[in-house]
Amino acid sequence: MLDEINIVTSIWEPDGKYSMYAGVMIYSILINSHNKSKLHFHVLHDNTLRNVNKNKLIEMIDDNNAKITFYKVDLPAKLLNCKAIAEFSPGTLFRFFIEKELKTIERVLYLDCDIICRMDISELYNIDISDCSIAAVRDTLSHAIVPNRLPRKYKFYKDKDYYTDKYFNAGVMLMNLAKIREKYDFLNDNIAFLTKYPDAPLLDQDALNSMFLEDKKIIDGKYNVFVNHLNDDKTDINNCILHFNNPYNKPWKVKTSRLDIIFWQYLAASPWGMEKNKFVEMIWDVNPVLENGMADQLVLSRKKFIIAFAKRMLKMWRRE
Repeated sequence: MLDEINIVTSIWEPDGKYSMYAGVMIYSILINSHNKSKLHFHVLHDNTLRNVNKNKLIEMIDDNNAKITFYKVDLPAKLLNCKAIAEFSPGTLFRFFIEKELKTIERVLYLDCDIICRMDISELYNIDISDCSIAAVRDTLSHAIVPNRLPRKYKFYKDKDYYTDKYFNAGVMLMNLAKIREKYDFLNDNIAFLTKYPDAPLLDQDALNSMFLEDKKIIDGKYNVFVNHLNDDKTDINNCILHFNNPYNKPWKVKTSRLDIIFWQYLAASPWGMEKNKFVEMIWDVNPVLENGMADQLVLSRKKFIIAFAKRMLKMWRRE
């Protein structure tokens, strides 16, 4: 068992909102951990992080007897030319700085902010990775879909073809930094990859899969459960890590699944919880009132509703 649990995440928030999602993720870890004093959070960020949000994170961590450290990073300008930046964000590349910034730490757990932890994080953190550089969950969706989604004319596909059943999701990574320092120039090797392949469709995840192609441990899927592809028969949602991993379907953007309620429950209970009217408005922004009651109905019921609604609108138009 390790004395300190080091957890890394990244914040890029030009709109000033992403700290809230990071805060909810961190809060879910805090309330489900048996020993909060062991937790040390490390936040990679740029100059978009607001002081008011930084202070709120610090206050939450202090109230729970944990630790937090911030690291300001600057992305090389050439990385901003990557095609997938628009689909994801510059913040996803901040993880390239983990080894450089956390100089004296030998093991870290990297987590994306669109995660809700429903278990004691020490179970994942204490997995044995002494014989490899990282442990991660197999990304069953990406390796199956991406090669067929993008044209082979892309430069990326001329030299790389590693979308196999060994392809992992980089949203949850247990990293053996001691071994990574021995084998790689972590920051510069990843920059070099995306400089050579700026059209890599999954950006840093492609770079990391290339680096650790034969140097990883694939772990149980419960440590990174993709919410939009959840197998209800096999997954205990009360003992896992839920990942709202689709870049277009975050629960704070649109209604994604029946598990959205879990995100809203943690948000409401966290220091980012807000007075009732504002909280309801936030939910309605992503789940309009018109859709209430439709999302969970049978397809036939939704079809009848839409037809009836269209007929009413047509009658109103004719009256005018």
